[in-house]
Amino acid sequence: MHSALARTESRGAHAREDYPNRNDAAWLKHTLAWVAADGAVRLDYRPVHLTTLSDDVQNIPSDGPDVLRNAGFNDWRCHGSMSH
Repeated sequence: MHSALARTESRGAHAREDYPNRNDAAWLKHTLAWVAADGAVRLDYRPVHLTTLSDDVQNIPSDGPDVLRNAGFNDWRCHGSMSH
């Protein structure tokens, strides 16, 4: 819950009405969370690698919703599954 509240954007299944847009400039990163014995939560982040580790596999573009729309997914903000 802490990491979802900290992420002030909508991305895939993580959709927020108060932040309806994807924000790669601020949030193209993985969230890491640690919970202490007293229940305190510490968040940190690590970068997303946009390239593959070899030339054997093609990179997937990170163009966000446009990629999904072009693939036929019109409602990319839906919860749980994508509508065709």
